[in-house]
Amino acid sequence: MGLINKSLQDFTCLLGSAGPTPGGGSSAAVEAALGVGLIRKVALITMDKAAYAHRKDLMRRTAAGAAALSPAK
Repeated sequence: MGLINKSLQDFTCLLGSAGPTPGGGSSAAVEAALGVGLIRKVALITMDKAAYAHRKDLMRRTAAGAAALSPAK
């Protein structure tokens, strides 16, 4: 089973092991994926707020761009 299919708990256990992988690169990829998810969440919430109606198109594009980068579909 590849790392992408592991639970976060399993990944963390492997990360703390004496094995050579996963390492810094895999950890960075997980952090990037979490960041993309949060960016999408903020954009989706913001685009429905009346106070940010003038930014709705930007938030829509931001959410779509984040979705395109996300490993979760």
